[in-house]
Amino acid sequence: MSIFQSQRRLVLVASAAFFVASVYLCTIGLFAMDFNRASVSSSYEDVEVDLSKADLPASTISYNRPSSEDITVVAALPDEYVPTTDNKRRIIVIGDLHGMIDPLNTLLEETGFDSTKDHIVSVGDMVNKGPDSAGVVKRLMDLNASAVRGNHEDRVLLAWVAYNTMEGVAADLAVKDAEAPPGESGDLKTARTLSPEQLDWLKSLPIILTVDPLNLYIVHAGLVPGIELEQQDPWAVMNMRTLTYPTDDFRRKEAQKQEKKEQKKKKEGERKKQEKEKKNKNSRRDVAEPDAGLP
Repeated sequence: MSIFQSQRRLVLVASAAFFVASVYLCTIGLFAMDFNRASVSSSYEDVEVDLSKADLPASTISYNRPSSEDITVVAALPDEYVPTTDNKRRIIVIGDLHGMIDPLNTLLEETGFDSTKDHIVSVGDMVNKGPDSAGVVKRLMDLNASAVRGNHEDRVLLAWVAYNTMEGVAADLAVKDAEAPPGESGDLKTARTLSPEQLDWLKSLPIILTVDPLNLYIVHAGLVPGIELEQQDPWAVMNMRTLTYPTDDFRRKEAQKQEKKEQKKKKEGERKKQEKEKKNKNSRRDVAEPDAGLP
């Protein structure tokens, strides 16, 4: 037998041994495997996540004010006031008047206001701050103006509702027709100057006024992007001051509130500790001097 044949036979034997060993190991592995579906528990422990106001979306569709059932969220400007190329009408949109009747009259003169072809729209905050809130409201009503509710109208209306729903002692002490007592809120003082008709007019104003088909929306403060008009938070529409959600402001206020709470808790703990030490000191003194004060 040649060396070549011996090497060839050795390779064949080694290959056969490797094949047999591989088959054996694979067979053992297959039998050892469990092909049954593993049971997975479908129950999980509830995880509580404490969301702060800063973690909420820009509009939670929950009004950040007392009951909003009395609010008209969206209304449309009547067609006869909408400008077209044919009627040559104008919409004169006026910002915060704040009880300033003289500047309002001056503005109407400077714009060449013509009641036959122009229509006034106030964007709210017609009342408070200035000297003649009732005069401004009367002037706008006389002009058959349209308007939206601003945060100051909202505050005045809420103050008036609260005043007229007093009960018990508060109701007995309140005199509806009396002059405003010292310390009364400015909102209630303004409400007292308005007639029932003027208050009803303010109450009827929508939060959002649409001008169709111009795709124009008139509001006092702003709109939250991505939220349908009917779902806008009235408080936000009347009060927002930024184009972004004030997350940092909320977190800062929450941190300050938490810090005050901790400081109060710490002071209370120190006070109780001092009282306890004082009590123990007096007890030790009584024990040390049981006959003190006796003849």
